[in-house]
Amino acid sequence: MKPGARLYVFGWIAIACLVFVGSFAAVRALRTPPEPATPALVRNAVLADGVRFVTAGQLLEATAANEAAQPVIIDVRTSDEFSAAHISGALNIQDFQLPDAMSTLPGDRVWVLYCTCPDDRLAKWGAAAINQDGFSNAVVLQQGFQAWQAAGGPVTTSANSDAVSQGCGCSVEAEANKLFAINWSDQHEAARGP
Repeated sequence: MKPGARLYVFGWIAIACLVFVGSFAAVRALRTPPEPATPALVRNAVLADGVRFVTAGQLLEATAANEAAQPVIIDVRTSDEFSAAHISGALNIQDFQLPDAMSTLPGDRVWVLYCTCPDDRLAKWGAAAINQDGFSNAVVLQQGFQAWQAAGGPVTTSANSDAVSQGCGCSVEAEANKLFAINWSDQHEAARGP
């Protein structure tokens, strides 16, 4: 075979290989679904102790936007507390119910958890559990229900005058722990003697 003919054959083989590899890559790119875009509310959240926090102002902006992907607002308090007053449109899913409820929530939307704990304790526990299960769309409403009310967000309240006052039990639990610690300390002081 003449040297020019050999070069001609190798050129066609190289072109055929490039077409094959290029079409394989194109088909693979078409089959791979694009990564879902991270919602702005999650992108703009402040990360602290492994949990993302948003302000009431950020949440108000997100809920005011006319987007199909509105945030899902989740009240993690008890049903009695939820009945007394809650963010309008919020779902009442307590922390212990979250593992079962996660599969029913839209995975392409932001899940905003809130409570009325002074340090957002229940909401942080819930968001940490969600993140641990591999979801990255959970955020905590910083200062919870109180911040929402202060920002002028819409609230649904009970018409029942005997409704449970706002609170989440964390303060009760904190009191119980404090009393336990005081009692434990008093007992040990008495056991040691003077």
